[in-house]
Amino acid sequence: MGQQEGQQRRRTVRVGSILVVAAVAAVLGATLFAPPATAAPGDGGPDAVQIPQEAQIASVHVERGTPQQVSAQQELTRAQAAGVSGAMAAQIAASTSCWYWDTQVYYKNVFGSVILRFHVEPNWCTTGYWLVSPVYTNTWANVNVPGWSYTHTGGWTKYGAGWNIYITHQNGHFCFVSYFGCVQNKYPWIEDEVGPGSATDYFRYGT
Repeated sequence: MGQQEGQQRRRTVRVGSILVVAAVAAVLGATLFAPPATAAPGDGGPDAVQIPQEAQIASVHVERGTPQQVSAQQELTRAQAAGVSGAMAAQIAASTSCWYWDTQVYYKNVFGSVILRFHVEPNWCTTGYWLVSPVYTNTWANVNVPGWSYTHTGGWTKYGAGWNIYITHQNGHFCFVSYFGCVQNKYPWIEDEVGPGSATDYFRYGT
């Protein structure tokens, strides 16, 4: 009986040890193979720690700007640089005046430095009451700190040459990358409406 009790006790200890080892392995496995934690900037998570202060957005601003008049030769050069094709020279020469309007949404960090800037710039020519070709929009961005990137995500335009208004709406995306995705995002958009001469009927935006 004593020998049988000893064997049973050893079997019990062995089984107990196996259960303990299995439990420890399960805990370690859950820790080692769990996906990395993510957190929004500023909530104390690991991604927030990795974003330098100079790259974090602290405030949003807009700049409506003022329409700028250009000569016929300047407009021809600008239109060619923008990739506008067609018989532009004659139309530009026949116009009364040509204009461009640089409107912006921009972002500052806590130190007051501009880190991102989104531009939407309608260009148009006019003959009195009507707009004439070329009528087009330039869209671009300035990224002033490492880690951020910019993508033009599309837009649309309405009216233009042959009308007395031109509306342009453009969208952008700023992304700050950490690990394998964006941990800070901004989706600015700007919608401008212009008219004959230097008329700017409205400026709308989102950040």
